[in-house]
Amino acid sequence: MLGGLVSSFGGSEVNAFQAVEAAAQNAYANGTLVVEAGGYLPRSAGNVFNINGTLVQLSGGRVIDGQVRIGSFGSVIRLGR
Repeated sequence: MLGGLVSSFGGSEVNAFQAVEAAAQNAYANGTLVVEAGGYLPRSAGNVFNINGTLVQLSGGRVIDGQVRIGSFGSVIRLGR
């Protein structure tokens, strides 16, 4: 499901990951990133970003010393559309 995201970065998985990482870091800096106690990112719900037309949801991770460390992420599937 992330093929479209990777394709939007010329097939570069590294560039696609860096874009997700940058979006998460920007959300943290703006105060819009959902962060639970201990700096943990939720494993479900929240933290959805539109990266070049692909809705990407973070799943886990942690904020350590102001840096977002992504656990994993995937594309959001919209049902009934």
